[in-house]
Amino acid sequence: MAEKEDLEFHIKRVGSSKYSASERAESAEILGQIGGKSAVPALINVLKDEDEDFDVRWRAANALGRIGDKSAVLALINALKDEQVRIRWCVADALGLSGDKSAVPALINVLKDEGLSVRRGAAQALGKIGEDASWKAEDRVPAIEALKSALKKEEERDPQTIPPQYFDIISIMREALEVLLGQRKKMGSVPSEKNARLAKLTPSKEPPTVWMAKRKHVKPKKAEPKPENRMVA
Repeated sequence: MAEKEDLEFHIKRVGSSKYSASERAESAEILGQIGGKSAVPALINVLKDEDEDFDVRWRAANALGRIGDKSAVLALINALKDEQVRIRWCVADALGLSGDKSAVPALINVLKDEGLSVRRGAAQALGKIGEDASWKAEDRVPAIEALKSALKKEEERDPQTIPPQYFDIISIMREALEVLLGQRKKMGSVPSEKNARLAKLTPSKEPPTVWMAKRKHVKPKKAEPKPENRMVA
């Protein structure tokens, strides 16, 4: 009974201007943990409200992804067209949390988004969805080809145009590809050497630091040899 009352309270609070942004954001986060279908309409309204505080909106997106209801996923897919880059990024991440394969075509399109963080989020989301073993290999092909194409473009990009906090976009795209190809069980896990021999990725597998150095036409720094201890006569 108490949990039901808490749920009703947070559904009411998340969309009420009577409460502060921090309080509404807290309710959105709690709804992602305890909310079910009944919380979805209120969270969708918050996500759609472009005048709402960013912190409240992104937490609403995250909650919708965690709930994973079909209507929640559809709202998130529509929110990939939001004008704010940060919201599109958070929405892509939320779709990864949902694990819903119906979001794949939209995430593939977002791999071409002008926002680097959004492309990064889309790649990570595709990788998260690819952790589902029930996703048939033949149905993964469009996502695999889109990720290969996106990765190639990122590797050709001038590293000096990439903000330092997003240097890992290349490694994330490779990781997502490995998940989709069955070389890695899930994002963040260690790839299987046996599976890695079964499928070859077209882009290079050099670490981002080496790739960046080559793009800048400088060689990666090598560790300097330690001086020998010699007795002075």
